Amino acid sequence: MDRDKILEISRRENQNRDLAQLDVMLQAGNIAGRVGASVCCLLSVLSSYMAGVVLYSPWVIYFSILGTHYLVRYQKIRRGTDLLLCGTFFAVCLVALVLLILRLAGKPV
Repeated sequence: MDRDKILEISRRENQNRDLAQLDVMLQAGNIAGRVGASVCCLLSVLSSYMAGVVLYSPWVIYFSILGTHYLVRYQKIRRGTDLLLCGTFFAVCLVALVLLILRLAGKPV
């Protein structure tokens, strides 16, 4: 088999996706998730320290992103742990959303 034929078969198997690019996108997503968590923590600590108030809105956003991430992973791979993490992250998101709504409604939280 010659080189061109091997490359053509590889392109067909990978559906013309660049594997190096997919790896970079995976790494970028992992780093972005860590940065997002760090920013949420920083905002929560700063608001708690400076204003005496815990912010819930960043956590609603962050955990909805994580829940969606693991839902898509579950749909593609069908791994049970991804479904468990998806449910956990959406539950935490829902709790943060309820606390945020209660605070916006003027209820003490």
